[in-house]
Amino acid sequence: LPPPDLEAKGVKFEYDDLFARRGEPKPLWEVQVQGRFKKMPEGNVFLAGELRDGPMELGLVTRAICRAILKVIGAIAKNRGTELVHSFGTSDGERPLLGFYLMSSD
Repeated sequence: LPPPDLEAKGVKFEYDDLFARRGEPKPLWEVQVQGRFKKMPEGNVFLAGELRDGPMELGLVTRAICRAILKVIGAIAKNRGTELVHSFGTSDGERPLLGFYLMSSD
């Protein structure tokens, strides 16, 4: 959506078509996050996503398919010299997560 102050003044917003998902080039979205550590981290820094609810309630077949997919992705990561960590969560309070070394995100 265009900034409201420009729209009220009748100024055309340059990216209207992209925000409406039309026009050329077709919009491709990317999220970039930038930050700074207050002190130099020691060891490996992971980038991970964690779900609030846990553990994941997956059926037998769904869990098997997910494990197979994660195993293939883990093997690819290992060939690239990195590691993929994942968990479906446990009844002991561990939350479901998926993570990898920050330095391997390219």
